[in-house]
Amino acid sequence: MTWEKYIKSVDDKNTHKNLKVYRTADGELLGEFTQRFYKDWALQWTDDESYMARMVTNTIQFYKPVKDIGCKGADMQLHVEGVKAYSLSKGKNCAVAVFVPERKGAPALVRLFSMGNFSVPVASKSFYKADSIDFIWHKIDNSLLVMTHTEVDSTGKSYYGETSLYYLTATGNYDCKVMLDKEGPVHDVAWNPASKEFIVVYGYMPAKVALFNNRAEEKHTFGIEKYNYVRFNPQGRILALAGLGNLSGKVVLIDMKTKKTIVTLDAHGCSVLAWSPCGRYLLGATLSPKLRVDNGFKIWHYSGTLVQSREISELYDVQWMPADASLYPQPAALDRIPSNISTMISESFTPTHTSASSTPKPTGAYRPPHARNRDAQGSSPAISTKPLVPGAPPPKSSKKPLSAANTPVRSVPGAPPSSSKKSKPPKPSQSTSNGTQSPPSSRPPSNSHDHTNSRANKPAKKAGDDASPAAQQSHAASDTVKKALALKKKLRQIDALEKRRASGETLDPLQVAKLDSKAGLIAELESLGFSKK
Repeated sequence: MTWEKYIKSVDDKNTHKNLKVYRTADGELLGEFTQRFYKDWALQWTDDESYMARMVTNTIQFYKPVKDIGCKGADMQLHVEGVKAYSLSKGKNCAVAVFVPERKGAPALVRLFSMGNFSVPVASKSFYKADSIDFIWHKIDNSLLVMTHTEVDSTGKSYYGETSLYYLTATGNYDCKVMLDKEGPVHDVAWNPASKEFIVVYGYMPAKVALFNNRAEEKHTFGIEKYNYVRFNPQGRILALAGLGNLSGKVVLIDMKTKKTIVTLDAHGCSVLAWSPCGRYLLGATLSPKLRVDNGFKIWHYSGTLVQSREISELYDVQWMPADASLYPQPAALDRIPSNISTMISESFTPTHTSASSTPKPTGAYRPPHARNRDAQGSSPAISTKPLVPGAPPPKSSKKPLSAANTPVRSVPGAPPSSSKKSKPPKPSQSTSNGTQSPPSSRPPSNSHDHTNSRANKPAKKAGDDASPAAQQSHAASDTVKKALALKKKLRQIDALEKRRASGETLDPLQVAKLDSKAGLIAELESLGFSKK
């Protein structure tokens, strides 16, 4: 299948068929469709590839992979009003699950249908707080775990919304909400491919890891640790628990027969983990664009031995070649790593890597983005990082010294600009009228910089030291006016209180005390030379 960006055609007759289906055996084009948006563009297939499914508005269409797919319409259709997502199970007896989000106050719901029998659902579950969901199918009996997500956490405890977990059986005889005893999100869920059990990693960090049976009852706990990833190997014998992403990268392999730890691995920086079809090797990879440094992959044997390690400058994806897990039965006892296996450690696909030595890469001093490549732009000289030889003269600077005329001089804020005469060199002595030269001045020529420094070193004068008597008198008069205005304001407030008391209103003790101070305020106002009016 291939998808390309949709291009709107001029006329409606020749619409762009941007989703194409090919037969991999010979590369023949089987059919093409119009898929405007990239989200959910990929078609889903049954395990035997007898049907492929495609979602359109309110309908899931099913096609047989034959020549000219879709020319005569869909072979089967499942009509569900408001369907937003769907999923096909991975067993022999294929089932179809559809999700309808909340709308107009009605709860969200998930329905299960048998392939080819779309008249009545075999199971249904409704719930609130579900903007989107993940379908997790069991390969044995088509049991389904539904993990719901909301965009907003109503409790305000998380930036990433709320999550819940629901369990449905394909027969429709049992469904429930999986009750989790630790508050927080559901990080990961995984079915045991060899039994009807599943494991959930949930709760605020450090998270809890618990094993549940086919009635969604807690059966065993693996403790509380900083994990957010869980996967069984295809045979269901070994469990991998890991803390990926922003966690430490610790990976613990557990023998599900004894529930004991086999080995602990360090997968720091890995963004994905995947078991091989034989169930003996674990693949870990650091991918771009999530991380753009230290890209590559590692492969461990479940005994903990590292058998493969490669560095790749930009690695976008890595997967195992698909194979039927039934071809690799799990032995009764965990076997050791094969003696004839070839190992390849720390080899790189990049052509610049010439050896597998562990010599660290040279690193330079960190420079912020705005200071990089300045040598090429000529904006500033580079800083020399060469060590100085003892006894050698200091290196010459390529930067030209500033002239005295261009040397910046500090100025005191608010001070008048310095006279330009001070910065000029002293003039030669002029001749007197009788022809003799005047003696040179005994005062040395002043330097503007020294003058500024000497002025800055002197203690600051008080604001009123240089003020004239007239200015001081004017300042005192303004203070008297301000004080008189404040007294008049208080008297106006007292007059307002007297009117309120005259109208019969009861005043509080503070207001009565304010009325009693009226005579004193009037006397103080008159002493300043002002009247009440």
